[in-house]
Amino acid sequence: MKINGHSITKWIKSNYKQLTIMGVIIVVSIAINAYIGFGPSPPSDLKTNFHSNTKANPFAMRISFHLSIIMDHKPVAIPSQIGIDEPLWHNHTLDKYGAQGMPMPGMTMPGMAPIYTNDNNGLIKIGSLVNRNYTLGDFLNIWGMDIKGKAVMATANGKPISDFKNHILKDREQISMNITSNR
Repeated sequence: MKINGHSITKWIKSNYKQLTIMGVIIVVSIAINAYIGFGPSPPSDLKTNFHSNTKANPFAMRISFHLSIIMDHKPVAIPSQIGIDEPLWHNHTLDKYGAQGMPMPGMTMPGMAPIYTNDNNGLIKIGSLVNRNYTLGDFLNIWGMDIKGKAVMATANGKPISDFKNHILKDREQISMNITSNR
């Protein structure tokens, strides 16, 4: 078949490997998004963000909160893929509550922690297979953020948090942490 004197078939054959790779990436991305359900939390008019587990929605609980961190007077970027990629997934004690691995053609999609990030804008998501409380300390442990020997002042929606590690995370909460090194 030719269009404007160019052979489409020849072009496809010469780019088959790249086209196949792109196709696999697209299919895997769609599958991951469908399985994990990345996206905004349910509308605020819902009384709760707890759901019934179904095959399409394996989560019993889906909430998100925003976290901003200032360390020694400098903003800290919260990386994408915390609780998903191994270098950003240090503590596995809560793994049983997160999405489990899923077989895909030619591979297995890895599981993920129940508290995770999928971008670097400070939005932290909780997708849990069970209804339970998660704390800010749980998230910091999964991430592997070391704050030992540092002074931490934290607020939630502008109100001071006295015990930030045990602060129970709530949907649409705005959490700020100001961390300083003790010198």
